[in-house]
Amino acid sequence: DLGGWRGSLFGMVAGALMAMIEAPGQRPPAAGDDNGAPSIPKEFHLLAALAFAPAAWRLSSRDDFIGWAEEHRMENLRYVLNNARFLILPWIRLPNLASRILGGITRQLVLDWEQRYHYRPVLLETFVQTDRFTGTCYKAANWKCVGTTQGYSLYGKIQKRQTPEKAVFVYPLTK
Repeated sequence: DLGGWRGSLFGMVAGALMAMIEAPGQRPPAAGDDNGAPSIPKEFHLLAALAFAPAAWRLSSRDDFIGWAEEHRMENLRYVLNNARFLILPWIRLPNLASRILGGITRQLVLDWEQRYHYRPVLLETFVQTDRFTGTCYKAANWKCVGTTQGYSLYGKIQKRQTPEKAVFVYPLTK
């Protein structure tokens, strides 16, 4: 559910993950624990966390894949979502879980997004830092690698900040 932050399932999960970060190696507190930390209801089994955000403003490999001219990019960029974070909790060991989650989220995200924002996204994008990961789960979930970043991100309107090179994966949500 893409509901509001506070009091939502997302808020509980985010709070529990933050508690884990503050106390590495510990599982999130269960509902009913009386330590004041955010908790996850007992009926939920937290496996992973995903976050989606607006698409990168300019991304030549994605834009070339789509075939956008500048005016089309500006009009239609809102229909592209960025899978900004994907974390499977370290103690979860299930075969093919990452690609199964990605397959499921691509179906559910469209429905949730349309219900909340009244339009359907048509493409997902994500970045995989190639010096740390290979993108195997994205490949297994039928995402397509369309190129790499140029090793920088815009920092403000003019400044560029060096970043590691990343592979750019996309997943069309419509045929």
